[in-house]
Amino acid sequence: MKKTAIVALVLLIVAVSLSIGWKCEAETEEASVTEVSEALMRCYILQHSPYNPDAFGNFTVKDLQIGNKTTLDLIGGKITVWQVKAKLYDANDQYVEDLQQDLMKTGFGEWVCQ
Repeated sequence: MKKTAIVALVLLIVAVSLSIGWKCEAETEEASVTEVSEALMRCYILQHSPYNPDAFGNFTVKDLQIGNKTTLDLIGGKITVWQVKAKLYDANDQYVEDLQQDLMKTGFGEWVCQ
């Protein structure tokens, strides 16, 4: 009885892990404009004010362009690399600068700046 319960528990864990993995792989290739814009803004903040994340709180990303999107199959999952460009505007809607960044989206939906 004890062995049966352990085997059932292990099979349940494996099944849940596989279903999460399949869902995560599908998410790496898709993203909304808002999601990509937010990831791009987080990268900008990390580069320009890593110790004060609220410094650019009222800035906005506009005119987002996705130049290229490449999905790589790696051991343990997929990673999608997005090449994006946009324009950054301050709180007064004044142009600040052009942004250009490569972003990676992992199989767990996390964005990483490159």
